[in-house]
Amino acid sequence: MSHIVLNSFLYRSLAGLRRALRLCPSLFGLGILIAASGCSLTPVEQAAAPIVGGEGRATPGTIAQPRQAEPSQVSESTGAATSEPGREVAEKPDLGPRMDEGRAIGGVAEPARPVIDPNRQASLGKSIGQFQALSFDQLEGWREDPLDDALLAWRRNCEAMALKGQPFVRLCKESAGIDWQDAQAIRRFFEANFEPRRLLTAGPSGRNQNTITGYYEPVLKGSRTASEVYRVPLYKTPTDLVTVKLERQYPALQSYRLRGRLVQTENGPEIQPYPSRAELDNQGLLKGHEIAWVADPVEAFFLQIQGSGKVQLEDGSYMRLGYANQNGHPYVSIGRWLVNQGELTLAQASMQGIQAWLARNPHRQNELLHQNPSMVFFRELPPTTDPTEGPLGSLGVPLTAKRSVAVDPRYVALGLPVVLSTRVPGESGQRPQAITRLVFAQDTGSAIQGPHRGDFFFGSGLEAGQRAGRMKYDGEMVVLIPKGLQGY
Repeated sequence: MSHIVLNSFLYRSLAGLRRALRLCPSLFGLGILIAASGCSLTPVEQAAAPIVGGEGRATPGTIAQPRQAEPSQVSESTGAATSEPGREVAEKPDLGPRMDEGRAIGGVAEPARPVIDPNRQASLGKSIGQFQALSFDQLEGWREDPLDDALLAWRRNCEAMALKGQPFVRLCKESAGIDWQDAQAIRRFFEANFEPRRLLTAGPSGRNQNTITGYYEPVLKGSRTASEVYRVPLYKTPTDLVTVKLERQYPALQSYRLRGRLVQTENGPEIQPYPSRAELDNQGLLKGHEIAWVADPVEAFFLQIQGSGKVQLEDGSYMRLGYANQNGHPYVSIGRWLVNQGELTLAQASMQGIQAWLARNPHRQNELLHQNPSMVFFRELPPTTDPTEGPLGSLGVPLTAKRSVAVDPRYVALGLPVVLSTRVPGESGQRPQAITRLVFAQDTGSAIQGPHRGDFFFGSGLEAGQRAGRMKYDGEMVVLIPKGLQGY
């Protein structure tokens, strides 16, 4: 869910607000007020930032649709990315309710479970992309895809898509009887029910935007309590963090939140900027808000970059952590800072390169980490007994390793199947290999901008992280449109 934050700190990046002001000039006064206060205006869709870029990718589970209560009505349920520096990030739509709104952050609770309406017609909005109709016979590499775990990812997809209505209700029911190991039956299902459409390559800038990067779910060893070994805290949302919704007064800002803290002044209560990472660390301001403890501060930092992960506890069980909130400061790339300081080249500024630099310069650890003022807070997610379940993506369903992808939802609606053609890094330093895989658009990210800009989910753990950190290749996406879907 390589998703830390698309934070439009107004004196740093006013793209979203400028757009809103064009729609509603009366917001100009609000923009001046926010800028003067030093608070940040951040999108609802908080995202994990890439190692080297100015923006970040989606944080799993931050914009989640509720999961289905009646599996029998549908079917059985079950990196760090790099981005182009200096790119302006477009405003993202508000895709749905936050799972953590309306209840205590950090608790383990299931969201409300709605009922499927089989008479409802699904509406996925309208893509701004240009499509070229194809046949499956024209999809190079389609028949070589072994489709392992593809049906598993599709059935997880159904947990959200069947709630949207037809034709997904019908498709999810029809797929329920397929053997997940029968690649030919799976292939026939998609060929019979979907129409391939190739996205053309040029985005709004006129440039080809077809970079495919990778992300993963970190797994750290840790504890629920501090010890001599586990001394580095991960935090839940502090009680004095204020998140202000603006859409009631300013509908054009419905995708944004104002974050800060309420301070009593001689002029009355004011929302002031929340402390930065360095201030929170140096002054111990988060004491009492620990949710877990780990051994390595660098691993904890990269866990925040990814936005979610697992902590393996001392008894062997796993604690699942998802994004809960953020302190409102803009993400600053520590990789970019090292490049600007002449410490690393751009090619070296990967997750592995940064870790190697820190191993050579342990005395500069705080200096480096504090270059990023953003601090992410976590919540504990319900446990799972299914080892194939990844973190929750923006669609609100668990990601599946090598079958889930983050996309730009302006071009590819969440929940649609996609035939992805790209290369992936080889295992253990082997040369990259070309792949064509059926994946599912289950996540988003603020660095994921453009018709063929995607983030490939590699799975959980060290090997997945190593491959995700090296993933940056050209790619192409062919979207599979369900027959009978209206208006897309």
